[in-house]
Amino acid sequence: MDRANDTRRRETGRDVIVAPSPRGGWAVLRQGNKRPSRVKSSKAEAIKIGMIYAREERTQLIVRDGQESPEAEGHERSAS
Repeated sequence: MDRANDTRRRETGRDVIVAPSPRGGWAVLRQGNKRPSRVKSSKAEAIKIGMIYAREERTQLIVRDGQESPEAEGHERSAS
């Protein structure tokens, strides 16, 4: 494993999220960002781009179905 990439993962640690865009299409954004990196017309296209970003940054890809906002990422749901 390349130590430089491992260090980068620990420093950024921001997952890549694919979620419906309020303006239509599917947004690809990094966790914590307010603006998407890309907006694609189909979910499949957005996932493909998200997988590339996640692989490059050695992080996870999270796909949202529209029931949760991307800004809610990182908040645990309580088991009530």
